Amino acid sequence: MRVTVGVGDVNGTPVVVFCSPPTFPDRGHPPDSYPFLGAYPYAVTAPRSPKSAEQPYAGILVNYLLVGYKIVYQMLAAGRNPVVIMPSQPSTDWGPLDTQPGLARLIKEVLRFLYARRLVAAHSAPQVKLRLLNGRTHLFPWDGPRGSGQLPGRFTATVSGFSAGINAVVKLCTADRLDEKRYPPELFHSPAAHLTGNWRELWDVDGVDSRGRQHMVAAFRGWLAGPGADRRSLRAYHSQDTYSGPENGLVPQDRVVRKPSTPVRGVYVEEGSTEDGRVTWVHFSNPTLLGDVKAPGHQKTIPEFGTLDAHHMVPAIAFGHAARFPLR
Repeated sequence: MRVTVGVGDVNGTPVVVFCSPPTFPDRGHPPDSYPFLGAYPYAVTAPRSPKSAEQPYAGILVNYLLVGYKIVYQMLAAGRNPVVIMPSQPSTDWGPLDTQPGLARLIKEVLRFLYARRLVAAHSAPQVKLRLLNGRTHLFPWDGPRGSGQLPGRFTATVSGFSAGINAVVKLCTADRLDEKRYPPELFHSPAAHLTGNWRELWDVDGVDSRGRQHMVAAFRGWLAGPGADRRSLRAYHSQDTYSGPENGLVPQDRVVRKPSTPVRGVYVEEGSTEDGRVTWVHFSNPTLLGDVKAPGHQKTIPEFGTLDAHHMVPAIAFGHAARFPLR
């Protein structure tokens, strides 16, 4: 898939990194461990028929980014067209990718590959033109890569996590070293500052920190105060499955507005931002996310409210909302 990204400003190439929940065997992902020479990442599940064969470590990317939660299309609809990187980890082992040096290296390697193969372009519209030839209309160039431009000298990173995937994001807030015995620096390492100096946004999508909510909030607040603090922003989205109040720890409660003020059949949404606009907090009641497909006047939407549980409905809408905020 060819992607055109707008990188004609000082921000450089926009990159969104997404960390998904764990890939456990009971969720259909064959287990593997370092040095990952077995089932990960190309294992094929035993098919019941030729058409039912699946590659679960590849399939999870397709589900989140394109077919199921449509993360890519949410951001496109919001006016963003970033390079999206979604690591597919085996059994909660992120290898070097939940450390600042490891993720910085991954982003730089991906961008170098994309620009070298001319799979992305450093302009806001593809350089494709119409050509009339013998009474017929053609696009030209007729084939081959249509991207152009040199690899920009910088990028801007947004790091996001859903559910237990937020554990990798929390660790990234402070982990400035990797296991150099397993992951030699010459292959897996870039200076941590190459990430922290370009990390502009953090998106918490109904995150569940294994060490508790207070630990997660403390990590986020520490990240907000890090290098280039005035250009860092945090957008948090939670259901009642992961947050029950009363204080969210990110946005003062007197700046959070509930609509409607008096819930109707338990339906309400709370939203608020800090005075400087750097942090946004959104909290959905579970009935809001569940919907009622049998209710009179229910309209079918994509994704359809009422077809996912409350927790899993959050990533189906949060990315489109978060992407509407401009980079600082």
